[in-house]
Amino acid sequence: MSILKILFPWCTRVVCVIITIPFLTLFERKVLSYVQLRKGPKKVRVLGLLQPIADGAKLVFKQGIFPSWRNITIYLMAPLIRFVLMLVMWALFPFSFMGYSIRLRVLLFFGVSSLKVYTLFFSGWSRKSKYSLLGAFRGVAQLISYEVVILTIFFFFTVFKFSLKLRNFEKTIWFFFFFFFFLVFFIFLF
Repeated sequence: MSILKILFPWCTRVVCVIITIPFLTLFERKVLSYVQLRKGPKKVRVLGLLQPIADGAKLVFKQGIFPSWRNITIYLMAPLIRFVLMLVMWALFPFSFMGYSIRLRVLLFFGVSSLKVYTLFFSGWSRKSKYSLLGAFRGVAQLISYEVVILTIFFFFTVFKFSLKLRNFEKTIWFFFFFFFFLVFFIFLF
């Protein structure tokens, strides 16, 4: 198996994610603006379709603010590591063009998603300020509480399917049927 056959699906997926996310953000901003009875982003060309490109250019060319009391390596590496973890999580979803399969993909997905807690903590700790550290603690608590709920929901499906492969989940329509009832049950539980 050549290295090109392995890297091509991953690189294709990374490019698709990087192109898709800004337009999903634009769609979200448009929907939220119509819910609030306003027009939303419409200044950049027709219907605001070039707004994600303008936002990306602003992000790239914006001057960074680097406080002098921070830990520079952790301050710069925490967002980069979080971005890499996000791309790895996207790469774990099975697609039809992928010629390989990872056993226990669900466990790997949750293992990678639990590492995001550390990047959030290190980004707050690297500022060396008690307020940013308190904000990081709050964010870590929220992330852990959300992960517990998601793990509980996925545990239900792994018990139902007797498998830890994501491909087995997408093969059946009963997955969505039971997901709806389990979600209603979980909402009424709290």
